[in-house]
Amino acid sequence: MEKKRVILCGDANLPSVKEALTEIQPLIESYARVVAVIEDRKAELHGIEADVVLVLGGDGALLSTVRRMGADQMPVLGINFGYLGFLTSLAPKEMKKALKKILVAERIPFSERMMLEAEVKYAERGSDKFYALNEIVVSEPRTSLMIRILAEVNGQKIALYYADGLIVATPTGSTAHNLSAGGPIVHPGLDAFVLTPICPHTLNLRPLILPAEEELTLTHQESEREVIMAVDGQVIHPICKSDTLIIRKAPLRFKLVTFGAEDFFERLQSKLRWQGHF
Repeated sequence: MEKKRVILCGDANLPSVKEALTEIQPLIESYARVVAVIEDRKAELHGIEADVVLVLGGDGALLSTVRRMGADQMPVLGINFGYLGFLTSLAPKEMKKALKKILVAERIPFSERMMLEAEVKYAERGSDKFYALNEIVVSEPRTSLMIRILAEVNGQKIALYYADGLIVATPTGSTAHNLSAGGPIVHPGLDAFVLTPICPHTLNLRPLILPAEEELTLTHQESEREVIMAVDGQVIHPICKSDTLIIRKAPLRFKLVTFGAEDFFERLQSKLRWQGHF
């Protein structure tokens, strides 16, 4: 069996990650072939062919990696050197054993998850597209001011949100910013997205779950104030009143390396402390 190709990613500015990168590379090369070591979180990853991408860091590092792969999505294994580690769920102490199991396997086991495509259409020129794994957030740059956002689904007006902002989250992102804003947790096996207003002024505007096949159009109603779009909390893009923001299911799929049967509920219990008494 031909050796698997591995991309090794980690922020070398973090001492614990830099040490782990140095330690783990010889181990990987005893089972597989390291085709690239990426220590800069701004470096592009599309165009590099590999069988798996190994990310050392927190969930933010993994989100950055997914975005920088662009259309060339490859299976990703995250090793948690961050805080919560909902996506980078593998602990550093489990790293060596897990890597051997994955790299000598006949095929890399992974589950696929939905991503979002956000298209900004400009009044006087073309458009730009952005891809998100967790969420798209539309808000005012200063958190002290509210904005009005008109939401339409397939051309039908559904609500005028008067709030601090609006979150459009994937099932994967439902346990991130969406959950903090009072939105529902959605199983990552589903294809859907959630609209959750941030601190809405009208109490009857509640979170809404939409089928992934729907197309959501957002336009902001503030003529004199800047509104921004945040993509996975990492890319910030201005939205003018004349712009149209269209959010739909992306043609890309995120590929998360799994270990046997992936237990989402066990992760909720361990990461969000849902243990309780059964």
